[in-house]
Amino acid sequence: MPDYKSNKLKEFKRAVNNTLRKHYSDKDEYEHKRDQINAIIADYGLKFNGELFFIVANELQVNIGDFCEQLFSDYTYETLCNTNQQTDKLNIFISFFTNSERSLADAAGIDKGRLNRVKNNSNEDLFAYEVYGLAKSLGLCPEALFQYLYGEQEWTFSITLK
Repeated sequence: MPDYKSNKLKEFKRAVNNTLRKHYSDKDEYEHKRDQINAIIADYGLKFNGELFFIVANELQVNIGDFCEQLFSDYTYETLCNTNQQTDKLNIFISFFTNSERSLADAAGIDKGRLNRVKNNSNEDLFAYEVYGLAKSLGLCPEALFQYLYGEQEWTFSITLK
């Protein structure tokens, strides 16, 4: 999905600038905040990963779920569910819904090899649209998954069976 990724990065940058224009009518304030956010984006290079999306959305003080829908509404995914036990955040989170990485990867529109590399390598991160796809395929609000993976607070999950 390299074309999707590069197109989404461009859309993201446009959405950031549009949001800044709406929030800052003063030219100096707008330019200062734009430069601050552009520096954050530049630090990530061409990697439009989940952490970058989370940091910038928080800097903009936008609703992450709404921002996700604005940017990723065209992303395709399927819905899943199941359980298991693991140790790191991504593994723990995934284990609540499925024992099959392949099922999850397919449902979320992520290459299974890539999902495996991200889970096993702390130097690699999910792309922002992949976090969105995971959340949607698992029936979650995207903001909750972004907060869980990249936020500072500790999370406790409870599952209610119906």
